[in-house]
Amino acid sequence: MEAHRGYDPSFTWKSLWGAKTIIKEELAWRVGNGLHIKVWGDKWVMKEGYPKYLSENTNGHPETRVANLVDFKRGSWNRDLVGQMFEEEERGLILNTPRLNRWLEDRWFWWPCSNGLYTVKSGYWLAKLGHVQSWFDEAHMQEQTCWRLVLNLSGPLKLRHFVWQACEGALAVVGRLYDRHILDFRICPVCGCPNETVIHALLFCKHTQEIWAKTNFPQLISEAPVDSFAEVLLWMATKVRKEELITSVTLAWATWNFKVNVDAHVSRAWVVGLRMVVWDHMGEIKAVTLYRFKARWKAELAEERAALYGVQVAVQLGFSKIMLECDSIKVVQAISTEEGGFTHFLVL
Repeated sequence: MEAHRGYDPSFTWKSLWGAKTIIKEELAWRVGNGLHIKVWGDKWVMKEGYPKYLSENTNGHPETRVANLVDFKRGSWNRDLVGQMFEEEERGLILNTPRLNRWLEDRWFWWPCSNGLYTVKSGYWLAKLGHVQSWFDEAHMQEQTCWRLVLNLSGPLKLRHFVWQACEGALAVVGRLYDRHILDFRICPVCGCPNETVIHALLFCKHTQEIWAKTNFPQLISEAPVDSFAEVLLWMATKVRKEELITSVTLAWATWNFKVNVDAHVSRAWVVGLRMVVWDHMGEIKAVTLYRFKARWKAELAEERAALYGVQVAVQLGFSKIMLECDSIKVVQAISTEEGGFTHFLVL
């Protein structure tokens, strides 16, 4: 009942998860020993035939159990304690609840049916007649809140686009590529983690941890939810100022987007030119290099050497994870598929 929807779920899981709203709304507790029922967080008293939550008591602990309200020696409610903690109406509802039995377990029951057992028919009609909030609204409530938060972020449009992609789980991390049947493994290529998710790539990978360690966010990151980046963003928004939130998502963007553009050219005089441009997450140029030399190379070999040259310079600049762009489809395919070989071309 406490399972999370997650990001980019299958239709089947969204349907199952969505039905949880109806079930949770109409389930109530049958009191046994009271050890599993929260006094203020669960429905366990009845008012006019309907289960009801008790009003929150600011002086009470939220984890207080119903068993704490019972005098087991007498086998009845502790009337003095109930009288101190509740107003008259709710005090009456509690005292009218059948007394506890220490030998019986607390059990859920489905109150719309007289036998307490759930049926698909009863759940369908409750949803159709509007007795409970539709699961669609609950499923999209977090998404709408997250979308508004992303829209209100200051900074370039591509920053907001990146944050929304991260929230939707749409970044091309290895785990997602595996789920899409593009790769046959999930392992993080940087640190060897068994499953590279968006959360791992942006927050917990060895590469990104080195960046976060130099900021004021490591403690917050260690306490943040780990189910999705959307949950992390919403949680962070309640913990830090807006300026700090923007800084944190910009740093996440930085861990993902160091881009290296490479190109090569072979002149008629057999002069090879290797060009490279490094861009940071803000779209600013961090390095530009041009390397020329004479060699009787074919264009594809020059492109391969340009890619290798770009990677080497990026490593020298301290970038351990980059996005490489070039205009040679053979280079892209060779790197993407990690092909090996013995030709001049396949040496990366």
